[in-house]
Amino acid sequence: MSYHQCTLPNKVQLIYYHDASIKEMYAEIIINCGGINNEYTIDGKKKRVSDGVAHFLEHILIEHSIYGNAYQNFNDDSVRFNGGTSLLTTSFYIDTVHDFTDNLTKLIRIVNTPMFTQEDIDNAKGPIIDEIRKNKDDKARTLNIITRECVYHTFQTKSNTGEEDYISQMDYPTLKDYYDAFYRLDNQTIAISGNISFKKIKEIIIEIYDSIHKEKREVILPKCEEPREVVRREWCYEDIKVSDFIRIVFKIPLHEIVPKERVKLSFYINCFVRNLFSETSAAYTKLLKRHISVYNIGSSIDYFDDYLILCLECDTSKHEAFQKLIFDTLNKWYISEEDFALWKKKNLLNMMMREDDASECLECFLENIMTFNYLKPDTIQDIEDLTYEDFLAFMKKLDFSNYAIIKRLKKEQ
Repeated sequence: MSYHQCTLPNKVQLIYYHDASIKEMYAEIIINCGGINNEYTIDGKKKRVSDGVAHFLEHILIEHSIYGNAYQNFNDDSVRFNGGTSLLTTSFYIDTVHDFTDNLTKLIRIVNTPMFTQEDIDNAKGPIIDEIRKNKDDKARTLNIITRECVYHTFQTKSNTGEEDYISQMDYPTLKDYYDAFYRLDNQTIAISGNISFKKIKEIIIEIYDSIHKEKREVILPKCEEPREVVRREWCYEDIKVSDFIRIVFKIPLHEIVPKERVKLSFYINCFVRNLFSETSAAYTKLLKRHISVYNIGSSIDYFDDYLILCLECDTSKHEAFQKLIFDTLNKWYISEEDFALWKKKNLLNMMMREDDASECLECFLENIMTFNYLKPDTIQDIEDLTYEDFLAFMKKLDFSNYAIIKRLKKEQ
């Protein structure tokens, strides 16, 4: 087994996990473009689009590719294929046990040879508008929009899919300019796991890309630095369809933490949150005993720009009591050396088991590179080197003073 990362002559980043024992080959093309990317300058002209263009473009490239409908084409050849658009990236992948080079060629050409027309765009509008209408019934949609408005200055995307009025007017010039701005080769990463030598896989990919001609245009993408402060400390709103709820979002700066240490933090923060707020924690016991809620404390950990975003939330009408519980826990937190050792053993076991799963090995390597800009995989030795003393010192350096509180009240009809 071996891990590799390099930038190809055409500026595409290649990430490869090699395992001679596996038969299944996996490839994913990742575009550094997602729901948040709504501004750019192309050929000297500043452009601003509304939400939903990245998602629309993903659909168009798949459903109206150089091979027709890519889903159908790969399915007919017994190759697993899909695409997806997140707030930060758009990706397209294949998973196959046969004819990898041919299928990889298809994947690269689908992403890098746009064939769509205005007629194709018009035909795609209906299904996407149906998706938008379904998403409007999602009870978390309003909550997530308000959360972003409270926490971020530069990240104000309301929806990956966009709004119906805007999508219904989508045209070819808008979509083609957007494609040319964000689907440049230097904005692409191709991640692969397989049994072919790294030297050979490089040769194959370079040859495929060399056969494709892409229009070169002058593109400038905005550089936005997210300020440290949240936009709004507290927001309370009413909603008819859902229950009372509270979410506390901590925006923790990581500017002084180097990439390798950020990877270490990703392990430590997991230990921290699990021990302090899981269903086996003292905080959860207090939540029940004080009749704050019968539900668990929800948690999520994300990374945006140079920030760790920690979210703690609960279905409850006792907002003030939940706030007090969370802040008291953070102000007086304690995790024993025995609990740390147990968590460490679980992580060592997970990492040992991960070595039997090529896709998971690639995913973890990819996360280190894309999220933390750390160009190495984490190893068993990395986990073994973690110490209780370092954990305590590291976590005490984090600044939890910058947060936003979002409260939702059930509106009586």
